[in-house]
Amino acid sequence: MPTGKVILLNGASSAGKTSIARALQNLADEPFLYVSLDQYLSMLPARYFGTDTPDGDISVEGFRWVSRPDAREPWVAIKPGAFGNGVILGVMHPAIRSMAALGHNLVVDDVLLERDWLRDYLTTLDGFDTWFVKVDCPLEVLEARERVRGDRTIGQARAQQERIHLGATYDLELDSSLLTPEESAARIVAMLASVPAAFVAMQRQQ
Repeated sequence: MPTGKVILLNGASSAGKTSIARALQNLADEPFLYVSLDQYLSMLPARYFGTDTPDGDISVEGFRWVSRPDAREPWVAIKPGAFGNGVILGVMHPAIRSMAALGHNLVVDDVLLERDWLRDYLTTLDGFDTWFVKVDCPLEVLEARERVRGDRTIGQARAQQERIHLGATYDLELDSSLLTPEESAARIVAMLASVPAAFVAMQRQQ
């Protein structure tokens, strides 16, 4: 059985990844399953999430939203603990590999909060056709979307945009302030005619 294709979207909160992924599902001739980081975060008990909590709080093991007091603008980083990292590296990534190994095409909506998450993808998806796509837009657009949505912590997009693309090489880069989700999806579909190169390049650098 041939393995499935994997399209990995990496972008800050409110960058437009979900809209692009859904548009891709509608546009692509082949079926693509939608997988997102949020789906796996929703599996955790609520007590494993916290905001600026003391070190003794159980959310230290899950995910904490940590502000930077000296920041001139709202800035909130999401810090995974041991249990949170275990869910991503020990559950989410192997599940993606298993689905692709069974022949399913996947579009993955992710925010690579930790460099280890990208390094693990390079190992976990070695041998699979994986296209790595950057979804981004100007910071002022991200922050405006963050405010309008109302379901995101103000400042997390700023913190993520500073970090999640560092050291990454992409097969395709999309600016969601210039392209509609459908236009972005069309570019991804066109990209699939090419051989994925970004993961191979980063694997060689390790």
